[in-house]
Amino acid sequence: MTTPAPAQRHVDQQNANLAYFLKWARTKNVGMSGTIANGVSGGTPAANVAFSTDIPEIPMWATALVLEITLPISLVVPAGATARISPYFPYSSMLMQLLLAGSPPWDQISLVPWWLDEITSQRFFDPTMIGPTTAPSAQEDPGPFVYSHAGFTPGGTIVNGGGSPATTTGTVTFRTRVRLQRKPNLLFGAIPLGDPENRPQLKMMLAALVGPNPEQNPFQDVAGAGITATLSGPGQVNASFEGRSLDVLPPGIGTIPTPVVGMGLAVNYSTKGPFNAGQMVKVSQDSAMLYKKILHLLINNQQAQRADYFGKWLTGEQQSARWEYDAAAGTFNQYYELLQRRYNRFLPTGCYVDDMESGENADNPIATPYEAEMTPDTGYADEFGIAATPGWNNALRVPVGTAVNAPYVGSYAFGLVNVPY
Repeated sequence: MTTPAPAQRHVDQQNANLAYFLKWARTKNVGMSGTIANGVSGGTPAANVAFSTDIPEIPMWATALVLEITLPISLVVPAGATARISPYFPYSSMLMQLLLAGSPPWDQISLVPWWLDEITSQRFFDPTMIGPTTAPSAQEDPGPFVYSHAGFTPGGTIVNGGGSPATTTGTVTFRTRVRLQRKPNLLFGAIPLGDPENRPQLKMMLAALVGPNPEQNPFQDVAGAGITATLSGPGQVNASFEGRSLDVLPPGIGTIPTPVVGMGLAVNYSTKGPFNAGQMVKVSQDSAMLYKKILHLLINNQQAQRADYFGKWLTGEQQSARWEYDAAAGTFNQYYELLQRRYNRFLPTGCYVDDMESGENADNPIATPYEAEMTPDTGYADEFGIAATPGWNNALRVPVGTAVNAPYVGSYAFGLVNVPY
């Protein structure tokens, strides 16, 4: 009997139990709700979401977490001042952390990367849309929960040209789907809800409504004019775990099969900066995990900044780049062309994605989308039969001549790590 190649390890471990489970398991939703106190401005323990219950202990594998959020916001702009609205609003208004036993704890991060992960995982999809159009006809029923930015237009400004403070109020509603399962034919990334030794904890809080980081704060006070924002009423959060449950067995199966996951979802957040215009900013990828997708947000002067270079280097040397999009060489617009072909949409300004789940195979275009996971760790590389890339980094550049003010790159890396469940 021959020994399977290392790349077959995670395939072979998906034994008959997993095959039976995925064949017969049914979709199951488990919900919980919470509130945020009236009058808070976010960013403090007083702005934590008070969930009415813990995550239910139910024998199922959670494949996703759907969040529906309602925030009544009151924004006060002093006389002569301008409030800037984050281009990632309203997803930058909430922070979330999911704590799991047996895998590294996630950072407390905003919902922005989860929203971007969702829209870069489906073609021409956005949770702000209601079906094929944004305005359903009288015959369509989109359900009771409808997206609304309530006049706080993402990427826009609110200008107060009067002589006294001006207040803008509105109720914002939005949803996002935290995608846990990373392979449709496997349970990689899915988490158990019924294991008493591995009970997940969901922690959420209202982000500081006014702050310098558009990916983590919904409003920016760029000029320091004293802009303030609070909740004008209680906020509401509905959390629903999507999962697979096997409670009714088909004939011939005596016991409920227990699948093996083997790989859990890891999420890393980091920043790199400040730097000068024209300087190549290298964001290294050195975590011990199998990387699936990396989202980079380029920020300058508390605003999203378009780059003029985006590349992937494997050894830190420019000549060894895997791919490069460079305005100086006339190839930067090809990055946007690639986005349009891949997702049938463009991403928000300043957002650049290294997608190893649906990447473009330049040598064999008809094979796209293809899987091109990468890792700097030799152990994970051996498990999946790929070459380790210990010197790998993504590089961005702010155009020469740009006025810079505390620029940085905020990076969100999604990957898989070995877990005991």
